[in-house]
Amino acid sequence: MKSQTRILRIFSSLLLAAGLLLGLAFTAMATASDLESAIFVTGLPSDERLTSLRCPVVMTPNETVKVSAKISNSSDRARLRTVRAQISIGLSNLTREEETHFEQPAGDSRVVEWVVTPEDAVYGERMVLVQVHSLRNSPLPSEAATCGIMLVNLPGITGQQLLNAYFGITLAALTVGGGLWLYAFRPLEGRMARLAGGLGTLVAITLGGMVVSLMGVWILGIAAVLLTVLGGASIVGSYAR
Repeated sequence: MKSQTRILRIFSSLLLAAGLLLGLAFTAMATASDLESAIFVTGLPSDERLTSLRCPVVMTPNETVKVSAKISNSSDRARLRTVRAQISIGLSNLTREEETHFEQPAGDSRVVEWVVTPEDAVYGERMVLVQVHSLRNSPLPSEAATCGIMLVNLPGITGQQLLNAYFGITLAALTVGGGLWLYAFRPLEGRMARLAGGLGTLVAITLGGMVVSLMGVWILGIAAVLLTVLGGASIVGSYAR
């Protein structure tokens, strides 16, 4: 019985650690691509962040994806809108620029899209960098945002399928591993109760980091990575005593 409990404790700890490492790796890679796009793709200064920018997180070599942004006219009359997209073109210091012009009625919202291919990837074909800028037309402010798309060399599968599988495996490892860990180390008292609380917090930070990296908020992604690393180091040190 004791040997079975010991095996369960080792297995649950390894499974939970695998889930945490998978979550950390995803947040770090997604945050790095978004941060790189903010640094690399430069454009005109903007008044506000273009929160409607939507980019896939991952794409694969045989896939063509679309980047989109919703442009709204909240003024009381029609406005001429200009939306400019800068997309990397496979060279580390160049971008291709696509500019869209349209007359937008008062109160109207329109989705503008741009096609992105694997040939746009830079840095050894690892990521595609994008910036979208909606120019000012007073009283409408200028808006801009950037995003990075990771290129993963797995033909035969789409980026969305890969993302779904990765999230599913990570979530399963965290929930099953966490549940087994709680069961294997019961009753949770004293030091083990504190350790369980620390692990629960670490799981929450890991999942939160994955969510904010999907949203493209790289500042929060960096914070989640740092907190996960520091929290994990603290827990490992406590667990090893």
